[in-house]
Order: sequence, then C-alpha cells, then structure tokens
Amino acid sequence: MEDQEGKKRKRIKLPKRGKEITLPLTITVDGLAKLLGVPNDHMLRKMRFIGMNKLANDYLLSNEEAADIALTYGVVPVIPEESGPELYPRPAPDDMSKHPLRPPVITIMGHVDHGKTTLLDTLRSSSITAGEAGGITQHIGAFSVLMKGGQNITFLDTPGHAAFSAMRARGANATDIVVLVVAADDGVMPQTKEAIQHAQDAGVPIIVAINKCDKSGVDPSLIQEELLQHGIQTENMGGDVQAVEISALKGDGVDELAENIATLAEVLDLRAEVDIPAEASVIESQVEKGRGNTASVLVKRGMLKVGDIIAAGTTWCKVRSMADDRGKPVVSAGPATAVKIMGWKEIPQAGDLVLQAKTEAQVKDVIANRIAKRKKREQLDSIEAVNEKRREIHRPAVQPGTTDVSDSVEIPVIPIIVKGDVSGTVEAVVDALQKIPDQKIKTSIISTGVGPVTASDVDMAKTADKCAIIAFNSKADKKIQGLAKRSNVEIMSFRIIYKLLEDVESLLLSHLPPITLEEVGGEAVCQQHYDINGKGRQMVGVAGCRVLSGSMLRTAKTRVQRQGKTIFMGDVSSLKNVKDDIKEATKGQEFGISFVEFDNVREGDVIQSLRYKEIPQKLE
Repeated sequence: MEDQEGKKRKRIKLPKRGKEITLPLTITVDGLAKLLGVPNDHMLRKMRFIGMNKLANDYLLSNEEAADIALTYGVVPVIPEESGPELYPRPAPDDMSKHPLRPPVITIMGHVDHGKTTLLDTLRSSSITAGEAGGITQHIGAFSVLMKGGQNITFLDTPGHAAFSAMRARGANATDIVVLVVAADDGVMPQTKEAIQHAQDAGVPIIVAINKCDKSGVDPSLIQEELLQHGIQTENMGGDVQAVEISALKGDGVDELAENIATLAEVLDLRAEVDIPAEASVIESQVEKGRGNTASVLVKRGMLKVGDIIAAGTTWCKVRSMADDRGKPVVSAGPATAVKIMGWKEIPQAGDLVLQAKTEAQVKDVIANRIAKRKKREQLDSIEAVNEKRREIHRPAVQPGTTDVSDSVEIPVIPIIVKGDVSGTVEAVVDALQKIPDQKIKTSIISTGVGPVTASDVDMAKTADKCAIIAFNSKADKKIQGLAKRSNVEIMSFRIIYKLLEDVESLLLSHLPPITLEEVGGEAVCQQHYDINGKGRQMVGVAGCRVLSGSMLRTAKTRVQRQGKTIFMGDVSSLKNVKDDIKEATKGQEFGISFVEFDNVREGDVIQSLRYKEIPQKLE
C-alpha cells in the first residue's frame, strides 16, 4: 500500500512552492511543463481550469501566459527586464516660467478643396502652389511666418492628417493650435469631421476659419450652427471657440486670423528649454537625389545643431547639414523650428520622436536595442499564427464529402480598407464587397476614404490582423508601398470591378483551410498471419496478404478493418515481396505487411491503403 502511494506521489510530484523560474519570451506547453517539472497532462488540466485553450504540447505561450500557469503551481515566474540601452525625453521642468517663450506651432486642417493650401499660401506671402508645381519652393512640411506684431508663428504644412495622427499616436503632440478651415459654400464634410476628432482627441484648442466668405449667397452663421452638431461651439453660439470669416484667395480676414492665433498663443504661454539636448518630431521623410535620406523635423525642446548625433525610431543620423523652409542652410535650430536634416542612415517614419545621443557608440547601441525589441514584438505577434498552423496539424482528417471546418467554429473575418478616386467609386466597391457570399468567411470594411493610400491607412491595416488595403483607381506611391511591405500589409490595386471581386474572393479563399477528402487507393485481404525474426532477433508479426484492388503503398496511411469495424489506423513499418522490400504492391500481387505499434491482424481482415486529397473550398 505504501509502495503504491509512493509511486502515486512520484507521478504527480509538484514543484516547490516559492521556487523561482526564469521565463523566455515564448515557450511551448511541453517546454513549460519540463521547466516546472510536472507531467504534461497535469499541466494541461491546470490550463483548462484557468480558461486557457492552447491545449496541445507544441502550442506556443507568451511569457505572460506562462507566468499565469506557473502561479497556479505556487512558482514565482521571473520575466527578464528588456530595458537595454535607450534614450528618453527629459522630464518637464517644474517651473516653465524660467524658460524663454517659443513660437506657437499651428496645424491647418480641413476638407479637400476648402482652401487649406491657399490660406497657407497667403500666410506665407509666396506661391506655394506655383512653387510646388515648378519645383522651386523648398517644401519641408512646415514654415515660419513673421507677424506684423513681430511674433513668429510656425505652420505645419502636412498633406492630409497622416503626420498629425502618427505624432498623436506616439504621444508626441507636435501642434499647439489647430486652425480648422471650413468652406462657407460646402459646410462640414468627412475630412472636417476627421480633423475635429483628431484635435479633440489630442486636446488641442481649435480656431475656426470660415473660408470663401467672399462668394455671393453664402451664410457663415449656418456653418457655425452645423459645427455645433459636431461639438464645436463658437463664441457666436455661446462657446469659447474663435471663428473668423476669411477669403484665403483675396486675403480678407487673414490678418484677423493671425492676430487671433497670436492672442491664443499668448494665453497658452508657450515656453521651452534651450539648454538641454535636442528633442524633435519627424514631420516627413524621403530620399532625394544628391542628398540621400532626408527628414524634416520640428524641434520641440533644446537646440539642434549640425554635427549632433540623433536617433529616431530604428535609425540614426549624424547631422551633416540642415536647411530651413526656404532652402537656406542653418547651423542650429531652436524650439518650434522646422528644418530638413541630411545624413540619415535610413529613412525615419513620420511621427517618430527624435532624441539626441552623446556619441555614435551610444546611438548605435540604442538602435540595436530597439531593433531587437521590435523583433521580439514581432515574435510575440506571430504566436497566434504559429498556433493556428499547429491546430491545422492536430485537426483530424475528415470523411469524404465533409469539410474540416466545423459548424461550431466562429466564421473568420478579414478586415478591409477601401480607397478610391471619388466617393461614388468607394461606395460602389463597398457595396460589391458586401455582396460576396459570407457563410464561411466574411469581409469587414474597417475604413474607407477618397484619395491615395496613406501611411495612416497602412498603420491601421498593420494593427488589424490579416487586413488588406483595396485601392480602386487610387495609387500608393513608392514610399507607401515600401512602408506596406515592411509592415507586411498587402495593397491590392484595381481599375476593373470584376477583377477586384475575383481577387478578393481568392484572398478570402486563401484564408480558408482546404477540404480534405479521404480515398481508398488500394484494398487487400489478410490470408495468413505469421512471425519472423526482426532486429535484435525479436519476433515481428507479419500479415501475408493479396491485393484485391488498386495498390498498397509503403508510405500511405493504412486502415485495418475486421467485420466492417476499424481496429487500427496508422503507418506501415514494412512492405515486402518474399524477402525484398518494396514500395508498392499492385492488384493480384501477394505481399507481407507489418505496422507501427500494431500486431493483431487476423486472417480475413481487410487492409486499406488510404490517399488524401485537398480541395479548395468555395464561397457560399
């Protein structure tokens, strides 16, 4: 009795409570069981008890999941710190009043064709539009304007809201005030709403510029009433949001708008340190002929100088040269100043935080650490994909005419982002996608938009698992294509609707496992069972058989049936004709066969050689 109890205790021996174990980034279920020193089946029961569903020995667990399991055994999980060499922004000083004032940073936002570029052109007193067309103006994504009162104002001139969104997402609000441009003859439009949402989410004050007030028949008060429905309450409507009526084309009201910006900036009391290492945000980046990798940055704190060593994301730069918005070389840039920097090892991403390092050795260590962390994050992100593949391996083969997708399995959903040249095209594409049969797999339109594919589209697709971007009569430039490739996001471009539907259906089918059909490729009957000497002079059971139909393959899965019931299904260990090993036995041929871990074949048993064929599913 004592001996039996001892054996029982040994079989379920548990780890010592309070024992510390160090967990890697990822570990298999089997690996964790070995690390804890417990039987696999015992740990699987524990996992089931705490609600985990990764119940297979080769499934991958993150270190957090492994820690939860370890705690149920009273073990102390230790997850190594992943700090490593890094650069951090300096804490904000307790008393900002000791530091000098800085120019306000203004972002002009609004719907397409509501006059953003024209307003910027007027403010800058030079033709941005003509300059961009002729390639004369030095476009760096921002510019400074000297007001009549002697105050400098920095305007962010970014296409759309991509850079603003990226900066806000990274916790680096680069703008102090948003000027919301609304056309008096058009009202609040989709991108107007988007701009309002961006500003409100970032907690940035808004000044409304009602443009095109010089047109006959327009009523600016109606615009203010419409804005009220979207949470913007102007002073005329009893709120505290300033609204200025302007004509960006003629310049009417622009001075008043500038004065309002200056007044609000004075109230905000914007200050920054100049005696600390530089901190900045990337506005935009590109590869330029003769200059290589360049990036426009907006300095937030400190002084950025030629020769400084800076890091942004997973790239770095020893500042070779800098230029302002007019293309003039500069040797230093202070807070709220935008400059284009040359000398980057690789192109940084819009919104990346720029921090200064002391030495090249330090910045190289920081970048190597960031790249290593990124790879670890990617490894964690891939856990579910690995486990899904392993589920496919564990999923049993199905009978003929059935599919291996159970009715109880949740229908997979593929997220889709749709971009088009005009709103009507986008609506047509969305309508066509929603008509695709969806009983087995569905599409989910998570975003739509008019215009080219942007970095924010790619960022959104990256966060949504298996998401694809569909661009109909809309383009993605090389920079965006490169970003999509690095982010493992697919951009599908089309000009013909039926081609779009064909390719989307193919995309959906690629995410459905094929139907597995089982076929009997050969059938034989056991005529005699006998034993022969095997390896190590051990006796091995052999079934002497004759092929009745088809062929029996040495490498095929085999089923043994007795009186119509399956008694074995598994692998063949040997297939012989007399004493010769053979790969195949054909109809009418006699042969001897033995099986892996099965030796109970009797005369009259039917032996079937199985074949499996995968057939793509169809949408229905």
